[in-house]
Amino acid sequence: IRTMVGHGDWVDGVALTNDNRALSASWDGTVRVWDLATGETLAILQGHTDRVHSVSITPDGRAVSAGRDGTIRLWNLSDYQQVAVYEGHESHINDALVTEDGWLVSASADTTVRVRDVESGKVLHILRGHKGGVNRLALTGDGRVVSASTDCTLRVWDLTTGQCQQILEGHDGSVYAVTVNSQGWLFSGADDNSIKIWDLAKGTVSQTLTAAHTAKVSSLTLIDDYTLVSGSWDRLVKVWYFDPDFATPTKPSRLSLTLEGHTNRVYGIAADGQGRIISSGADNTVRVWTLAAGIEPNTQDTVSTIYDFALTDTGHLIAGTWDGRLHQWDVATGKAHQWNGVNHHTAPITGLALHEGRLLSASWDMVLGVWDAETLAPLHSIRGHAGRITDVAVIDKQRAVTCSADGTLRVWDTTTGKELNILGGHTGWVNGGAVLPDARIVSVSNDSSVRVWRPDKRNALHVFEIHPRQTLNSVAALDGQTALI
Repeated sequence: IRTMVGHGDWVDGVALTNDNRALSASWDGTVRVWDLATGETLAILQGHTDRVHSVSITPDGRAVSAGRDGTIRLWNLSDYQQVAVYEGHESHINDALVTEDGWLVSASADTTVRVRDVESGKVLHILRGHKGGVNRLALTGDGRVVSASTDCTLRVWDLTTGQCQQILEGHDGSVYAVTVNSQGWLFSGADDNSIKIWDLAKGTVSQTLTAAHTAKVSSLTLIDDYTLVSGSWDRLVKVWYFDPDFATPTKPSRLSLTLEGHTNRVYGIAADGQGRIISSGADNTVRVWTLAAGIEPNTQDTVSTIYDFALTDTGHLIAGTWDGRLHQWDVATGKAHQWNGVNHHTAPITGLALHEGRLLSASWDMVLGVWDAETLAPLHSIRGHAGRITDVAVIDKQRAVTCSADGTLRVWDTTTGKELNILGGHTGWVNGGAVLPDARIVSVSNDSSVRVWRPDKRNALHVFEIHPRQTLNSVAALDGQTALI
């Protein structure tokens, strides 16, 4: 953890750039730019005349800040100069963001959302309907915007027409946080201390975490489609993992990690997709966390949900579990081997494979772990995927293949950790893979397709579409010609 100090008042919002910088918006009227590697202040953006409530990064790499002075300000991050100032709201502005189409969307305590052209400043739409102030905004994958309000509702807006398409009701308090994943699931947090998960297509609640925090849920962000980070007035930052099929009541969310350190309310949360989280709060600090560093050793004797297992030639059963641990038992005696007190992964282990005296473990932390199969001593960690690793299979004495939520399969030399090939073509999560005796690979995906590959070729040999469309989760090779889906 790194704590960055410099603001003279509460820090309300944070954002991350693609080049290892963080921005923070503060009640001291400034936006600070930080070097994440050193924690040093690179620049102080001054211009607001009152509290700054939010900051976000535009698609072209600039910054947008919004504040209590009723203005939105656009900044260049190359020279840290102010580019434009936008006015028009009748009260303070709580949030602002820029879409891929170049539309600046702002949320205000005046109960409206405004849409304008970011270059000209021309107001295109004023979105009316909320009965209370609008606190936060989030973009959907199809270019709509979701607004969260003190009237206890969320609204989904078509930015082209300015029409409200959905009103989401269910919270028992003001809604202060909202984010949307690429699969069309919306996450909201409110001062009823709950987090709700919504199916946007249906406009219904899929799950409610009724006691997610012990105080207002003030901020939410996603590390990936199914890893949520929440910040609260209870001073805690929490990380939640969701099964890809979390829409079913039998597969609820799981709290993976609680990050303690803030000494006052947490206001802002951002994440970079690589396991790094930025939080800000009323203790005037910005804190940088990594998932690996934040996990406390779990000393319980109980075993978490088992995702996969492997049986060694020496009679040891190894299981990979939801909490990122490897467990080992002697099959003959049933005796569990002593756990060494260290999490093997920082996220659920979803696949195991034995390979020439080594154990390969696939995890949602985007790491392929290589371990001594008898002692579980770490040999090395293999990285390269841009999304959760969902499965691993052995090709031959030297190679293995992994499947990932980033839509690819990757072939690795497990001795050196070198990436040998990327198999691309799926348009959804690759959920499982199996290897035929002739080294061909069969993969299944959320995109409702089955693909057959050669490990040394980038394109699929065959693509089989499944109709009606359905998610395919696993595959097993029965012989050289047949696979069971």
